[in-house]
Amino acid sequence: MTVSGLGVVIALVLFLVSTSPSLLPRPWWAQAGFSGVIMVVGYLLGFSIDWVVRIIGDLIEWRVSYNRTLEAWLLAACYLAFAIAFVFALWRNYRHSCHTAALVGMRAPSRRSYLAALAGSFGVALVFVLIYAGIHALWRILMHLAVPTFPRSVAAVISWLLVALIAWVAFEWGIIKQGVRTMSRKSALRNRQLPDGVSAPHLPERSAGPASVITWDETSREGKRFLGGQAQAPHIAQVSGEPAREPVRVYASLGDNEDYASAVDKALEDLHRLGGLERPHLLVVVPTGSGWVDEWNVQAFEHLTGGNCATIAVQYSFLPSWITFLSKRSQASEGGRLIIDSVLAAIAQRDPKSRPKVYVTGESLGAYGAQAAFTSVANMLHRVDGALWIGTPGFTPLLLDIARQRHRGSPQIAPVIDNARHIRSATTPGDLTSDRYGRELGEWLYPRIVYVQHASDPVVWWHPSLWRTQPDWIREKAGSDVSDTLTWHPLVTFGQLLSDLPLAESAPSGHGHSYHSELLAAWRAILGISDGEIDEDGDARIAARIAAHLT
Repeated sequence: MTVSGLGVVIALVLFLVSTSPSLLPRPWWAQAGFSGVIMVVGYLLGFSIDWVVRIIGDLIEWRVSYNRTLEAWLLAACYLAFAIAFVFALWRNYRHSCHTAALVGMRAPSRRSYLAALAGSFGVALVFVLIYAGIHALWRILMHLAVPTFPRSVAAVISWLLVALIAWVAFEWGIIKQGVRTMSRKSALRNRQLPDGVSAPHLPERSAGPASVITWDETSREGKRFLGGQAQAPHIAQVSGEPAREPVRVYASLGDNEDYASAVDKALEDLHRLGGLERPHLLVVVPTGSGWVDEWNVQAFEHLTGGNCATIAVQYSFLPSWITFLSKRSQASEGGRLIIDSVLAAIAQRDPKSRPKVYVTGESLGAYGAQAAFTSVANMLHRVDGALWIGTPGFTPLLLDIARQRHRGSPQIAPVIDNARHIRSATTPGDLTSDRYGRELGEWLYPRIVYVQHASDPVVWWHPSLWRTQPDWIREKAGSDVSDTLTWHPLVTFGQLLSDLPLAESAPSGHGHSYHSELLAAWRAILGISDGEIDEDGDARIAARIAAHLT
C-alpha cells in the first residue's frame, strides 16, 4: 500500500497538538496511548483526503507537470523546516506541561518520562499498523476465496463487509464484553472483602450494629469501610469544645441476589430503628459506582451539626464508576431517584413539627445519579433543605441547565444564576461569597445548593461535544489552577480530557477530582453556620481531625 504523505503530515501535526497540556499532567503511558491513537486518526484523515483528491483528479484527467530537481529541493527544505518546528513545539509543550503540573501541585514530568511517552506513541501507532496489516491480509484471503464465484468488484465489497463483521464481533464480544465480565468478577470479589483495619461496629447508631436489621456479613466492602470504626462523638466534642451526639449512619449493600428496591427498604427500616428520623438533620448520600462514600463529605456534615444528624446511603453497584458509566449508567440515575424519593416520602408521613431537615449529596457519578431525582433546579429547591454536589460530571442535565442560565459575564466554571440567591458554584471556598472576578455576591437565601467543582477537574469539564465544540470554560480562562496556554482543538481536546479522567483523583486536595477540606466551607454555608461565613480556624481543626482519622 502506498504511504500517504498528507496522512503522515496530519498525523505528526496532531501528535504535536496532543502533547500540549490540558488540565492535569499525564503519566508517560497515558500520554503514549492517547498520542498514538490520535496519530492513527490523523493519518486516516490525511489518507482519506489524499484518496478523494486522486479519484477526482482521475475523473477530470488532471495532470500536473513539474521539475524533478526543484521538487527535491523544495521537499528537502520543507522537511528541514518541519523538523525544526517539530522539535521546537515538543520543547515548548514540555515546558507548558511543567507549568500545568506546578499549578495543580503535582510533580512535573521528567525529561526521561516525556521521551518515553513520545517513543511509546509511535509504538502504539505501530500496533495499529500491524492490526491493519492483519485485517488487510484477511481481506486478501477472503478475496481469493470469493473471486472464483463473484466478479472482482463484488468480491471486494463482500470481503470488506465480512472483514468488518469479523472485526466488530471480535471487538464487541471478544474485547468489550469479556473485559467487562472480567472486571465485574474482580469487582464482585473485591466487594465481598474486608478492608484492612476495619471491624464490625458495636454502636447502636450504626447499621450492622447491635440494633440494626442489617448484618455485618451482608455488608459490602465500601459499606464496612463506612460503618466500621470507633465512635465519632468524642472526637466531634473534642474539636468543637461542646457536647456531641453520636451520629447515625445507615448503609445498605446490594446483595448478590437482592434488587436495589429491597436494599432501599432495608435501609429505611434501619433508619427508623436507629432513630435517624428523630435527628434534626438527615443527609442522603448517593455513593459512587463502587458504593464508596466520601468520609470528608460525611464527617464534615457530622462535625458541623455536632453529631446530631443521620446519614443514609444505599449501594446501587459494585463496579468502578467508569465501568458503571460505560455499561450501566442508568443504575446511578435510577438508584439516586429511588433512594431520594423514598426518603422524602417517609419524611412526608411524619408530623411537620417533627420532620428533620433533609439534605442530599453525591460525588462524581453519585452526583449525577442523585440529581436525576429532580426535574429542575426549582424542583430541587422545593423538595430539599440543602444540597452539596461534588465534582458533578459535565454531562449531568441540571449542571448543563445552570451553565445555560448563568448571568452574562459569569464564567462557566463558577456560574451565577438568579443573583446567587439559592445556588452557588465554587472552585475555591472564596467563590461562596464572591464571584470569580471578586464581585461580592448578594443575600443568600434558604434552601442553599452548592456545586463544588475544581477548574482543573476533568470529570466536570469533559463532555462528548468537546470533539467538535469549544466550551466556554476554555475560552473564558477563569480557572486559577488551569494554564492560560490551554487551547481547544477539535477532537484532540476531547481525547486529552478523556485521558486525564483515570488519574483525576491523584491530584492534591483542591485540584483535579480530589475534594477534601473545601467541603467544610461548603457545608458550613449550606447549614447557615456563622451566617455562611468561612471559619478558617474551625475548619482547619476539623480538617486535621478528619485527616488523622483517614490515615
